[in-house]
Amino acid sequence: MDHEVFISSDGESFFGWNVQFTGTERRRESRPCTYHEKDGSERSGNAHYTLESAEVCFCASPGSVRVGLRGQLSSADDMFFEVTISSLQPAQDHVVVLGGASRIFDHEKDG
Repeated sequence: MDHEVFISSDGESFFGWNVQFTGTERRRESRPCTYHEKDGSERSGNAHYTLESAEVCFCASPGSVRVGLRGQLSSADDMFFEVTISSLQPAQDHVVVLGGASRIFDHEKDG
């Protein structure tokens, strides 16, 4: 059984397992940014990236997680997702954690 690591925004961490992503959506987005050139000048432009979002479900030890907790979850292939825990479901010797996950990747800047 593979274990993934969840690191909360306050620095606490715990192991999760049986990580599953569902309802995955990807969309291309952009936002304004400022580029700092090597000659010291600045210019305005846009940064383009892919936003991937999904629902996430995984198992964790009881007492290690709480609803509303935000943090980063490692996943296979060195992908890292920002996660917000939305609910916990008690199970026999663990809790089932449900939440929303997102990550930004495939960055490009204006020519």
